[in-house]
Formats: sequence, C-alpha cells, structure tokens
Amino acid sequence: MPSNEEWEEIEKSIKEKDLENYQQYGTNLKEQLKKIENKKSRKNNFIFNLLKKIPQIIIVLLTIFCIYKLVLQLYIVFSNMKNAHDANVEEAIEISSDIDIKLISKNVDEKHENGEYYFEIKKFPEITFKATKYYGKVKDDLTDHLHKYLFEHWNDKNKDNFTINEKFLEDGFLRYEFYITINTYNEMLEGTETIIRYLQYIENWNKENKKVINVWYQKEGQFVIPDNANFFLEKDGEHISPYNTMFQTADEIRENSKIQYIEIIKRLNGSFDDIPNEVLQKYMQ
Repeated sequence: MPSNEEWEEIEKSIKEKDLENYQQYGTNLKEQLKKIENKKSRKNNFIFNLLKKIPQIIIVLLTIFCIYKLVLQLYIVFSNMKNAHDANVEEAIEISSDIDIKLISKNVDEKHENGEYYFEIKKFPEITFKATKYYGKVKDDLTDHLHKYLFEHWNDKNKDNFTINEKFLEDGFLRYEFYITINTYNEMLEGTETIIRYLQYIENWNKENKKVINVWYQKEGQFVIPDNANFFLEKDGEHISPYNTMFQTADEIRENSKIQYIEIIKRLNGSFDDIPNEVLQKYMQ
C-alpha cells in the first residue's frame, strides 16, 4: 500500500496533468468525458423508454381506429334511417357512388323538397346529371352520364365491337348502355378482355383526376368504378356482366364471365362443344 508521501505525489501528478490538459484544450477532459457519458446515458434511457411505450402507442392507435370505424358505421346507420323517411339527396348519392357532387339547381316543393335536382361532379364538372327525390326515395342517372363520358373518350382497338343503346326515359333520366354481342366461348373471352381494358382506362383516368371516385380503401388491382349494368356481353338475348360489383380484380372478372357463359348455355340447352374440357370440369361441378 502506498505511503502518504506516495499518495501526495500521485495527486500532484494528476493535478498537474489536468492543468496541462486545461491549458492545452481549454477544458477539463475528465469533466468533458463525464458530460459525454451522461448525454449517452440520457439518450439510451430515452430510446429504451420509447421502445417500452411502443405497445401502448399501438394499442392507442388501434383504439382510435376502432372508435373511428364505429362512429362511421353509426353515422351511416342513422343517415340511412333518416334518409328512409326524408332523404338528403346529395348525401345519398355520394354515399352510394363514392363521388363528391355539387348542386347546380333544383326544382322542388318548399315543404319536403321533393322534386328534381341537377348536379355536377365536383372534381370533374364536365359531367352533370339529374336526380329526383320523393321523401325517402332518391333516383339518379349519375353512372349513366359517367359511363357515357368515359366510353366516348376511350380509345381501343375493339371499341367498334360495342353496340350503343342511348335514350332518355319518360322521367328525363338518361339510359346509356354499351355491349358486345358474342356467339362463342372465344368471343366471350375476347369481349371480357376488352371490358377489362375499359375498366383499366377508367382507373387511370380516376388517378389522373385526383380520385373522382374516392373510396377509403382499395387493394392493388381492384376496380372501383360504380356499376349499374351499363356495359356487358350479350349472347342469344341474355346478358353476361363480367364486372357486376365494385372492388373486383381482372381475374375475378374473367371468372364471372366463364361462370355466366356456362349458365346461359345450360339454360338454353346449348352446346358445350367450344368450351375446353378443363373449364367444364371446373365450373360444371
């Protein structure tokens, strides 16, 4: 064990070294190192505490999301209940189509506001349409005008294969249909691919125009254009609707066509000779 004289020499040496470092660097290195270590310790403690809170943060976010979904569902339920007796025309159309609209004019009675309404699409005012309200009943031709505009501006190698049926009904609503007449299985396949290209064109148009059709959730590859049986395939007077509901993918549309084609052949007691055996085995079970 060092003697008192040796301890004094050691302390003197340390003080002289500290003084030398201070004169050279303008600071006490031991104190500086201590501050750095304290900073590192505080930083590590902050990260550790943050990691500990991640499960709590996730739970809070999930709770907020669930509350949002619940409030949204309740809002829809109460809106539907109200609309069943006295509809809000604009709200009813926006909910059913996922398209924001703007009122242009109306011709209605003062008490219940039953009558005619004329709207435009907010993000694409070139498209206008008519709606009527009778208490809780709302009718409109939004999708007919929408498809008329889109089909007329679509360019495709097989567009001339479509037959267009356009007319105004007695109540003033537009009825706009376009369809391909088919006779064989292969014509059905080709017609289905043409319809898929039309839907893809609409998806691109929708993105270019900042989501005119604005759904809250859409998986990759799904089509979200509102359907109103405006476009279809026709075989022997029967309709095949490859796209018959929103959120379908191209493969689901192809499946729909095959199923509906075979069902028509069965109803009409037609021949299955042009349908591949593997397709028959899959859909005739």
